[in-house]
Amino acid sequence: MRAFFVIGNKLPKYFFVHRQEIVFRLDFRLFGAMILLGYMKKDDSIARIRSCMFMESACAAVFHLMALNFSREGELWSQIAMDEEAHAEIIAKGMNFNDPENFTDFDVPPVLQYIRQTIEYATEFKKMLVKDNVSLRDAFEMVISLLKKKNESYQNDLLGKETDERVKRVFQRLFDIDASRLDLVTAAMAKYNFTKETGAKRTPPD
Repeated sequence: MRAFFVIGNKLPKYFFVHRQEIVFRLDFRLFGAMILLGYMKKDDSIARIRSCMFMESACAAVFHLMALNFSREGELWSQIAMDEEAHAEIIAKGMNFNDPENFTDFDVPPVLQYIRQTIEYATEFKKMLVKDNVSLRDAFEMVISLLKKKNESYQNDLLGKETDERVKRVFQRLFDIDASRLDLVTAAMAKYNFTKETGAKRTPPD
């Protein structure tokens, strides 16, 4: 499945379109073109961008499974999944990377420990969803944990380390979108009357 941002008046219920989306794409295209032409040598930036792409792609897989397993909030999970895919594809195309789905063997640099932990958490979460042994309450809690880990990754490994202003602008937009998602998921969870006895908590290791 391929998903792209839609600019227009008809938008899904949970879909947020940022008016700076064109700038978002152009920033990465310009940055990628300058690297290819040899005007910039930003090996560390490239590693961070690739890692960001891989993290977005890994999280998209989680939300696709959430939509399959928990159809009552399927619109929310599907939209977040397509959003994550769109981010990964924008990065891949802007930087002339390959399809993000082909990066299964990509090794995130050890220095980007928050991103590594987020991807590991997403991978374990996905395995649990495939086995369909996660309660709705636990799934909500794990999604919130995943989004918080992503926020920490942006704050510490991406925004906290990046020096190129064009790349930082893109990271900041992605961080802001994730923050709005956390609010949406928290609001959706509040609609349910979960009790302490509702389901046994199963979470991937931190």
